Amino acid sequence: MAAGAAQDLHRWVARAVELTRLPAVGSEVYYFHQGHADQFSLPAPQADQPMLPCTVTSIFRFTAVEEPYARISLLPGNHSDQPAADTRPDPDSFHYYPKPLSQSDIQRSYLVVPNLCAQSMFPALEVRNNTQPLHMLDLNGEPYEFEHKAVPKHNLGGDWGKFVRLKGVGVGDSMVFIRGGDQSLMIESRPQQPLANLWLQEPLEELTVSSEFATLGVPFTVTYYPGRRSGSPFVVPRGAVDEAMCKQWESGMQVRMRPSDLVLRAGDTHGATLEDTTGTINAVTPSLVWRNIQIDLDGSSSSSPSATKNMWEVESVRAQPPVAKRTKTATDPGLSHDDQSKEPVKALRLMGFDIKAKEDIDTVEP
Repeated sequence: MAAGAAQDLHRWVARAVELTRLPAVGSEVYYFHQGHADQFSLPAPQADQPMLPCTVTSIFRFTAVEEPYARISLLPGNHSDQPAADTRPDPDSFHYYPKPLSQSDIQRSYLVVPNLCAQSMFPALEVRNNTQPLHMLDLNGEPYEFEHKAVPKHNLGGDWGKFVRLKGVGVGDSMVFIRGGDQSLMIESRPQQPLANLWLQEPLEELTVSSEFATLGVPFTVTYYPGRRSGSPFVVPRGAVDEAMCKQWESGMQVRMRPSDLVLRAGDTHGATLEDTTGTINAVTPSLVWRNIQIDLDGSSSSSPSATKNMWEVESVRAQPPVAKRTKTATDPGLSHDDQSKEPVKALRLMGFDIKAKEDIDTVEP
């Protein structure tokens, strides 16, 4: 595989993995209108609530050749009164192996698998046993039950015909096996040719409709492309946001960026580890709810000395106080003398949202 094609595939797999880390259907989230607009490099239409409490009603993931993406349907509405935990999965390592499909692969009732793929991706076969059942999921969680046979060649039977039929794969498409750190297996197809996405709206239309429907409190659907300009999911689990907004973020605080998942091609380890990026907060903008922390990165070059992050994308290197504090700032002139003290308070107000201390209740009220 040419270097350029290999890099494209690697990016594709990394973004596909990101789609598996989205909030679960039925979970409480916040929708950030500015982050949605940043993804398309467009100005955000006026929004009544830049941080909108919602519930996820459905998620459908698509594997376009250029980049995988998800359609996320949201129902605006107040969150429950119960505290919410941060449900984001811990960063993990993923290995993948691609296999281009031939005409015979599609026509047979089984898929011949290269030795390197079987040996590096599948569990080891038991002694004197040349077959094993393998359970795999696709990006949307559809299960496939395969039978792995090691003789005369490694091959997958069982639901291979079902996979070919449901995915509509063709000659030249790629089968991609992905193994998580917990040894769970995913299987997905990457089409060779672009597919028509007739159900997608133009970006500006999607932004406008989302803003209008959010204002009316009726369900709406957004398209999320991992790895685009924003680099940050704009549909975020409620617990992650609530916990971050109850912390006291100040200039001079040392922080660590939340690591991204590590994605490697099978057999290509080279001592790779999850990236640990640290820095120091340079400025905090309380009037914003999206990317309101500016961080000077440790060891950064002069060409990229800082990064602007969301509160839930970083963590303090040192322990945080259990409740939020109100301190005098140039951007908060309306506080009384008493409010400007450094004594802990039970709640703070940020962009029109009451953020309660965790000892009371871990929630955000519009």
